[in-house]
Amino acid sequence: MTQVALAAHLGIPLQRVNEIVRKKRGVSPATAWLFAGALGTTPEFWINLQAAYDLAVSRPARPCVGFGGPGDDTGPWVEEMSAGSCGSSGSRTSGAYLNRFMMTAVRARRRRRHLRPLQ
Repeated sequence: MTQVALAAHLGIPLQRVNEIVRKKRGVSPATAWLFAGALGTTPEFWINLQAAYDLAVSRPARPCVGFGGPGDDTGPWVEEMSAGSCGSSGSRTSGAYLNRFMMTAVRARRRRRHLRPLQ
């Protein structure tokens, strides 16, 4: 089956099919449903393929440093991550953003511990 034939069969622009084939565009849930119906698969198959590809492409160049046990809220992990030891980017801008994000997550986690379930 050609790209032209697939696009015509699905009723979508040829450009969308071509961009997916050339890795310029990902498979959206709507496209996954179309592909599943036309090719006799499931939409989960196409979404899982897209997720596996996205993970493979975005794998960090360096391993990520762990941040301690379940009760460790104040470990050195925030400073290590902001210094660029997790992931491939090490710029001060992304480090500052990541530091602020992680500290927000720590505060939210601390607040959740103090909430009691309603009875």
